[in-house]
Amino acid sequence: KAKYYNDIWKSADGKNWTLIKEHSNLPPLRSMSIVPFKDKIFLYGGWGPTEGYNKNIWISVDGMNWQKENKAPGFGPREGNKIIVAKGKMYTFGGVNYELRRTFNDVWVSEDGYNWQKLVENAPWSPRWDHDVAYFNNKFIFYGGMDLGDIGFSDLWTSPDAKDWTLISTNTVMEGRQGHVMLKLKNALFVISGLDAKTNEGKGITWFSLNGRDWLQTETVGSWIPREDHRAVVFKDKIIMTGGMSNGWNWLSDIYLGYLPSSF
Repeated sequence: KAKYYNDIWKSADGKNWTLIKEHSNLPPLRSMSIVPFKDKIFLYGGWGPTEGYNKNIWISVDGMNWQKENKAPGFGPREGNKIIVAKGKMYTFGGVNYELRRTFNDVWVSEDGYNWQKLVENAPWSPRWDHDVAYFNNKFIFYGGMDLGDIGFSDLWTSPDAKDWTLISTNTVMEGRQGHVMLKLKNALFVISGLDAKTNEGKGITWFSLNGRDWLQTETVGSWIPREDHRAVVFKDKIIMTGGMSNGWNWLSDIYLGYLPSSF
């Protein structure tokens, strides 16, 4: 019953935004993955009230005009998966398909964004969605997520190749969460906000690590409304965070700027 969007906006600074298209040719979707790769932008997956599960690959060279490829990615329709670029390739991890009532713990890889090969059928981390993955210090770091029973995970894994995985911790100091953001800025890896697996409430906490194993909390507690399913990106050596859902199912439209001290 929620409202779905297919508008496109742009910004040169992350603060001031201009509406480019109120209704693009993209289907209105939630939980899709949008990834810049090899001078193009690829859109995969997601679900919408008119489209159902998006089964096609959408491609843009400018972010404003999109072309639908008559080709489905090999990993099939899903949402809540994570797609990242590392070592000159694209990788996708896990996800959920509610129509099938199934979560996944597979890993797929692509060298061109069109053709995908299965790298792992069943990774040692359990099937899940709304987790996050980053490539940091020459290894993949995998953390959090939840299953179909709304059970949140707090395990932390690492891999040199996205194929062979090592468990770092079954219960990190960050505890269980889903719908968080994990990203790298300079020489640190950050985990930003997310939904607390125990209280089912949003977290307004940021953690950082210099090695992907040991984590410290920043001093940003209370700086913003706790949230999940937000978006944060590194832009011009700063973190731009926007949107998400706060406690009580309230959707947010605020924008926050984060940066590291020059001495960091």
